Amino acid sequence: MAARGRGWLWALGAAIFLIPLGLELGYIWQAGLDLHTPDNVRGYLELSRRGRDDIAGKALWTEVRHVDGPLTVLMPGGTGDRDLTAKLSAYLAKQGYGEGDLNGKADLRRRFFEAHAFALRDLQTGTLKTLDGKAHRVVCKDSQRSRNCTLDGLNAYSYFAPFGKTADDGSLYMLGQKPGEAPFLPFLDDPK
Repeated sequence: MAARGRGWLWALGAAIFLIPLGLELGYIWQAGLDLHTPDNVRGYLELSRRGRDDIAGKALWTEVRHVDGPLTVLMPGGTGDRDLTAKLSAYLAKQGYGEGDLNGKADLRRRFFEAHAFALRDLQTGTLKTLDGKAHRVVCKDSQRSRNCTLDGLNAYSYFAPFGKTADDGSLYMLGQKPGEAPFLPFLDDPK
């Protein structure tokens, strides 16, 4: 009888330990960028897509997997995934699209990606074209452990520069946000 009582007690103790551990491990997987610093742009986007509310990260990651060679990606900014999702959803609604269309419609997702990507290892000062063919005036300034650029007046900073990381396969820039403007580049103004 004593062995039977200990077995029940052991099972209860295991449950008390394993349930919170399982919940925590689930959070760690979903958290992605909160707990990991990726080595390159593709790694960043792979982790970014894990965010529940990050429709931009999911869309960019889906498309970046189909592109070979160096790639510089402009990650839309804002005050967080929910804020960015709300602003992207409002932009899409004005164009006649629904909330799930950015990741559900391949053509729309491709246009979003192409507006935010350059076939370059890194940004440089000059007139550069994104993959959608639009020209952008870029001015870059380097300082100790940082790289900041403006793209048509919109601030962008290198995600990897503070870590001292450079990659031959490309770079990632976080777009800033001007008051009253969207934290991403327009990608539906000129229908294709």
